[in-house]
Parts: sequence; C-alpha cells; structure tokens
Amino acid sequence: MLYTTLLALLYGVVYCYKKWKIKGLAMPIFLLLTLPLSAQWQRVEGLPEITFTTLFSAEGQLYAATSNRVYRSPDGGDQWYPSAIVHNDTDDINDMFIHQGVWYVGLLRGGCYRSTNGGQSWQALNQGLNGLGSRSISSFALRGDSLYVATYGGGVYVRALSAPASPWSPYNQNIPWGNVQSLTTDGDYLLAGSGANASLARNHRSESHWTEYDFDQFNGEINLFLGAFRDSQVLLGAGSQGLYRSEDDGQTWTRQPTGVGLLELAKYVHWSGQTLLMMSKPQGSYLRLSANQGLNWTVFQPALPLGTLGFDLLAANNRIFCASLDGLWVYTPAVAVETPESSAAILGNNFPNPSEDGYTFIPFNLKEPAAVELYLFDVTGRPVTRMDLGERPAGAYTQRLETTHLPDGMYFYTLTANGRNSSRSMVVRRR
Repeated sequence: MLYTTLLALLYGVVYCYKKWKIKGLAMPIFLLLTLPLSAQWQRVEGLPEITFTTLFSAEGQLYAATSNRVYRSPDGGDQWYPSAIVHNDTDDINDMFIHQGVWYVGLLRGGCYRSTNGGQSWQALNQGLNGLGSRSISSFALRGDSLYVATYGGGVYVRALSAPASPWSPYNQNIPWGNVQSLTTDGDYLLAGSGANASLARNHRSESHWTEYDFDQFNGEINLFLGAFRDSQVLLGAGSQGLYRSEDDGQTWTRQPTGVGLLELAKYVHWSGQTLLMMSKPQGSYLRLSANQGLNWTVFQPALPLGTLGFDLLAANNRIFCASLDGLWVYTPAVAVETPESSAAILGNNFPNPSEDGYTFIPFNLKEPAAVELYLFDVTGRPVTRMDLGERPAGAYTQRLETTHLPDGMYFYTLTANGRNSSRSMVVRRR
C-alpha cells in the first residue's frame, strides 16, 4: 500500500511539472507529501530520561530545567551542559527566566533561586515571600525593570531588577485570590490567572491595582485561566474548560471547545508563521496548529509519542522541543520549515477543514507585493483548480475556494507568489 501511494505521488509530481510548468513546484509538493514518513519526535540524546518541566531561550542559547538543575545548550539543542544542583531537596522548577546574564528559577515549593555565574552556584532569593503559599511559584513575568512572580497561595510579588538586594513586595491590590495559576506580560499589561471561577486579573503599568474580568461564564465548576499568548492583533488564552480569543487585549473573550476535554496546562509558541498549541491533561498532550490567529485549529503532525505528558514547549532553530514527564523530546522537520523572512507569502491552514459545506477559505499573508496564483491538486498530484489572483499589494488576504464539485478525499493547495511556492493539505467531506 505504501509503495503504491509513493508511486502515485511521484506520478503527480511529474504530471504537475510537465503540464503546469510551475517552476520549483514539483520538489516542494513531493517533500511536503513525504514529510510525515521521515520526521518524527525523538528523545534528545545525552540527557537523562527524567521529568523536564520548563524550557527557555535567551541570547542564542536554549535551557531545559528538571526538578533540581538546568541544562544549557549553546548550539541549538545538539549538546547540553548541566548546571549545579539548585538545592538538595527534590522540587520541580515551574518556571525560569534569564535577564542580563542572571538566571532565575521558580520552584514548586522552595521559592526562587538566582545564579549570577551561569548556573555554577545558586542563591535563594526569597526575602519578602512571606505567608502561606508565597514560596510555591507558578510563573515569572518581566515588565520594564520589574520582575513579577505568581504564586500558588500568596498572589503576585514584584521586585526591581536594578536593585539586586531589594526584597519581593506584594502586588495584589484588588486581586481577591491567592492562587495565581499563570502570569503573562502583554505590552504594558499583566494578565494573571487568579482564582478558579473563570476570571482573570489585568493590570496596566500606570496603575497600582488589578481589574478582574470574566473570560467565561462561571458554571460552578473549576475553570482556571492557564495562560495568554499574543498573536498579532489577537490575544489567545486557554482555560480548564476551553480555548479563548480576545480582540480587545483581554477585556472580553470568545470561547472554543478544546476538543480533548478538561485541561490542566496549555502552552503556545510561534512556529513557521503560525501558532502551535500544546494542551495537556493526565492522559497525555495534544498539539494543534492555527494559521488564522486562533479562529480555527488543526491537528499538528506528527503527534507526540502516545502517552507523553508535556509540560512546556519551545520552538527554536527550526526545531520544536517538548519538556515532558519522560524526558526532553525534539521534532526536526525533514525539510527546513519556510520562515516568513524567506518567503514572499505565509500560507495558512484552510478553514473549515474538513470542508463540508461546499466551500473553504484559504488565508495568506504577502510580505511584499506579488503576482499570486492558487492551485489545487488531488492526492495523485492531478490539477483540479487554478486561480489567478493577479497582482496584490503586501497584506493579509482570505480567498474563498469552492469545493462542491470535488469528491470526498484529501487535496493539496499551493500558493505561488513571485515564483515562490507554499503548500498545505486539506480534506473535502460531504455531510
């Protein structure tokens, strides 16, 4: 079956090249179609197969944290070097942050530690973290010269980085909840996932107080705000009960189902001009990809190994890293992912996908003025549709594609802009 499929794909490539004369099209399509056969998630060699909890990148280096130490990679993830042990008691590192060469880690039970010599030694940084739950760290956030820390029980604290000896100070005015699940910097704002009743707290740098907003209607069940992520003009968020999207910087939100049930953790990263989301629950982690700022999500392939429980996600150096319960995993595509800087256009995933109502929309973003054409091929590479979209100025576009005349099955669409091509797959299915 696999042999027959590969022959069909090769025939399609030759057919496209001979009949359509699209320069440079055959090889991108062939590579796109064969990519899942060769690129899979692999456990990073040379690292222990233990729980990795946190990932970070700064100043061209990658960092992966375990329960009591941090591993550093100066070459994009090929070689890793361990730090000294943070402290002698086993304790998860929930988050880490690096600023001007100083490393900060936040522990689940032991508070904050700092290293000023690249992880060779560590010093506790807990002065001012007083009270129940104040040394149970969930996340860091940087705004200006101030470093903020969220805790499971003590709310939010802040300290000035320009004053290394300064203690942490409470930063909780108008936050009624001590349990802060997440903390995100969004320009001049901080967003705190405080409490469990479908609300979050928002603070502007010019204000000393927080304002509470509902991101969903409280239904009597726990709904934690698990974090926010900026995708151009849209703010994306995740809660225990759903995915959320805000077009007014976090004041109002629209809800989408997760598709996998209740979540305990969610992480967003930018990947190949799109947004990649990892959703985690005790049964495992699930990857989704969006090319239209969270309006639609598709399954990312390849999936994480069955049963892998991910805690953090990092995209760097044309790779995706996943910190998980059973080690550090990496996905390296067989073909270098085309970046927005190297392409005239960013081609997004069509929506809806599958197309069930006789049409679908294909989003794309031109980085420069371009002559644009859109092609649709069936699974053998036989051309189905060709659309000349003419000369277009730089900017974002969405093209409607009719599918009423197409049989059920998988198709591939290719956008040609100034002679450079980008391709993606789609499914047509009748209701």
